[in-house]
Amino acid sequence: MNPNQSFLKMYHIMLYIAILLFTISNVYLFIRGWQVLSGNNYIIIILYITAYLFLTLSLLSGFLLRDYLPMKPGNNLRLIGAYWILFFVTFLAAAIFADLLRILDHFFNIFPSWIKNHYTLVKLVYAGLVFLLISIICICGFRTVKNPQITDLDISINKEVDDLKIIAAGDIHLGYIIRTKHLEEWVEMINDEDPDLVLLVGDIFDRFVDFNDIQSIQNILKKLKSRYGVYAVPGNHEYYVGIDNSIKYLQRSGITVLRDSAITVDNRFVIIGRDDVYNRKRRPLDSIIATVDSSIPVILMDHSPNINGSVKFGVDVHLSGHLHNGQIFPFNIILKKMWGFIYGYRKVEDTHFYVTSGLGITYL
Repeated sequence: MNPNQSFLKMYHIMLYIAILLFTISNVYLFIRGWQVLSGNNYIIIILYITAYLFLTLSLLSGFLLRDYLPMKPGNNLRLIGAYWILFFVTFLAAAIFADLLRILDHFFNIFPSWIKNHYTLVKLVYAGLVFLLISIICICGFRTVKNPQITDLDISINKEVDDLKIIAAGDIHLGYIIRTKHLEEWVEMINDEDPDLVLLVGDIFDRFVDFNDIQSIQNILKKLKSRYGVYAVPGNHEYYVGIDNSIKYLQRSGITVLRDSAITVDNRFVIIGRDDVYNRKRRPLDSIIATVDSSIPVILMDHSPNINGSVKFGVDVHLSGHLHNGQIFPFNIILKKMWGFIYGYRKVEDTHFYVTSGLGITYL
């Protein structure tokens, strides 16, 4: 078994463990919802059971049956499942928090009498407020995806270089959530900035991208304009959907894909593109650095924010994505604990780092 196969096997094991935990958590949440609605009209109970099963099974079937479902129905199920995850995570956190309060009340009698006297009503109001909170989060999320913001950075390095305007973007995740209409808007937004260089730091495609629509995608990507061209590196989703096809389609879109390679542009600067960590055989950074002229600015793209090597080997600017700034609570907190640096700008010694939160969204 080669390293890529071994990594893929481990990934699938972890994924199925996550699905098992997700299923167990859904059973717990279903029971808590049942308890909140107990005593209500049986029609409400039937609607609750039907809706809960549909939402949960939409996610599981859309993913587990991805190779057997037609593209459009499968994408619709995955889209419903993606929104359900947001509601599920927030409701799960709210249910656990409520249970912790109940445990504290059991031992320390913390609930005031008016809560105990109206316990059924309080549960309904609590669930309603959580639902309202999630709805507000969804609306804000829609607005954010619809109106992405450009972060302006003025970076100075200790080398002779003329001004260079770089647009770095990543994690577009073209697929069943992010469609060509979004891509058209984002390409126009990038071109309006009149960049000297466009760098795409991986996950241009999503795991469930419909390559039947690839001609439209390529036609839009070809519209990207910059003085020195458009460059990209693979992300993990390029591997999920098929690395060979991903690279072929990007190259046909006029994009130069760098995989553990470097290119010197107009004798002014060097661009290094790392292959994704999904490829366990990717070259060590020092072997790539050894091939370039370090007297001119060195810009490195790596989909995952693996920052230590860039400082050690004298990279001037390091650009990454992958983590989406956690995307939703509480994953932003979890990922920050795991990675330390998941979004924004940081300078370590003479190396400037920027991790983008990404243009698109994903859930697997």
